[in-house]
Amino acid sequence: MIKEIAEHLRLFVDLSDRHIGWNIVNDSYEPEEREFVLQALDDRASAIDVGANIGFFTMVMAKRVGAHGHVYAFEPLPRNTSLLTRSISENNFDSRVTVSPAAVGDQPGQMELLSLILTNNWGGPYLRTGNLPVPPDHEVTRVPVIHLDGCALRRPIKLIKVDAEGAEMLVVQGAKGLLRDDRPMVLAEINRKQLAAVSACSPTDLIGEMSRLGYSCSPLVQRELPSTLDTYESDEIINVVFSPK
Repeated sequence: MIKEIAEHLRLFVDLSDRHIGWNIVNDSYEPEEREFVLQALDDRASAIDVGANIGFFTMVMAKRVGAHGHVYAFEPLPRNTSLLTRSISENNFDSRVTVSPAAVGDQPGQMELLSLILTNNWGGPYLRTGNLPVPPDHEVTRVPVIHLDGCALRRPIKLIKVDAEGAEMLVVQGAKGLLRDDRPMVLAEINRKQLAAVSACSPTDLIGEMSRLGYSCSPLVQRELPSTLDTYESDEIINVVFSPK
């Protein structure tokens, strides 16, 4: 079905996706993240959406940067990419969005993507790294992997959104040049268990790596957390903003 979201955008969703699709239909999908993206970008800017899924944030970004801006969307799962590309055409964004049907990591190549065969969460697939076992009821899809430092991009990049199901450290390690040169804001998910499984690191390791690149870390929604994070080891999944110091 097509759901009209804010800013008169039209998004193709699949109602079998109860985690993302239904929240979009109910206008309850990540409102704080959406507001941050709108504030972080401006007309003519360039942005990157790593783990674009079906394209909610890609569409929001594309609308915000306008006809003279550009958005680079990366999504390895074919069923998500199919809806993403249809939504781009539905909103006449073909000239301002570039879709790469690939995962993002620390170096180019190919990797295996693990996803549940029967799932109501289309945002759950993750990269298989090292000797990570294939869990029961999962299927394996071999996907291309790129690194952001190797991509032809319209610079400077103003914002990078990363939701890579534990590959966030790999994304950062493959984008050090971009982060040093362009100093974009980075909106990222922190999931301790997935970071350990995919990137073999902790949230504190990720925060430390970004600090060495000249970034401070703040929770997007503060709640009971400090305004600046130097460490984070909770199992609670949160979204954080990495800002250039």
